[in-house]
Amino acid sequence: MSKVSIKGADTGTGVFTIESPATNTDRTLTLPDEAGEIVTSAKYEQGGAFRAYLGSSQTLVNGVIAKLNINTKDFDELNEFDSTTNYRYQPTIAGYYLIGGSFGVTNMDAEGAIVSYIAKNSSLHSQLGQQYSNNTSTADPATNGSALLYLNGTTDYVDMWGLVQDSTTPTIDIDPDETYFWGYLVRKA
Repeated sequence: MSKVSIKGADTGTGVFTIESPATNTDRTLTLPDEAGEIVTSAKYEQGGAFRAYLGSSQTLVNGVIAKLNINTKDFDELNEFDSTTNYRYQPTIAGYYLIGGSFGVTNMDAEGAIVSYIAKNSSLHSQLGQQYSNNTSTADPATNGSALLYLNGTTDYVDMWGLVQDSTTPTIDIDPDETYFWGYLVRKA
């Protein structure tokens, strides 16, 4: 028969209490047959999540990669997305984040293309996607994708960038379902 042993720390004066719930039902706690930590609600720090979109018109210069001014929040659990000045996500918890977005334009000519990117600390980090106008007279292409990034919880930030290659000047689509930016903490570092 296995034994249960509770060992107190060599230093400290705190009391460790195991308390049963106020219920008439028996409960069993089964531990895995391996060493490691038990993650408690105090140890597990819930990270934030955000989603924002382009809520007002923005035009990009043909052939120039530029930051998208994502300026309208759908939600921002920990208030870490700046939608008024820098248009970026700067989380306060160090960890691995899944970051993604979509970039769409309207009235692109038949030979145009768009590309979307995620930048980390103002340097391009990941290309999310590329889309051509499908050789129609005018088109409304969109491109999207996601990337996994490590963010240090203090100085690191991410933002979304786009490139338009077109002989006309297409408008970035301000539909919340076409040009948007999102992210959340996958695992704390």
